[in-house]
Amino acid sequence: MESEKIFYNSLAVTLKSDYKKLEKLKEKFGNWESAWNSICKSGELFSLNATNNNEPMKLWGELSKTNTRLILRDDPEYPNLLKEIPLAPHAIYVRGKLPEKEALSLAIVGTRKASDHGKKTAYE
Repeated sequence: MESEKIFYNSLAVTLKSDYKKLEKLKEKFGNWESAWNSICKSGELFSLNATNNNEPMKLWGELSKTNTRLILRDDPEYPNLLKEIPLAPHAIYVRGKLPEKEALSLAIVGTRKASDHGKKTAYE
């Protein structure tokens, strides 16, 4: 499971978290490691308009330094209610502890480049 997280993270960073591109890769290759290995060998990263060929272990180390965990959609820790939304994220990045599954909770899912209005609304 850890290798899948490492390769998902590298793909997500390389493809700037483009949901549609990630979805196509998952459908085509079945798992994140196979997708990464195949597109790197074939040179397909260029046709996907990837930012660059990021080193998976380097990127994984950067996550570890910030105490950020990656939870894939098929991980038992992934929130069940999140799986029910349309276009549920392939993975979530978490710092700290997720609430108990039965607990009432709120999450804000959005862009890394939030507008000033979005930031203000989330803060409120």
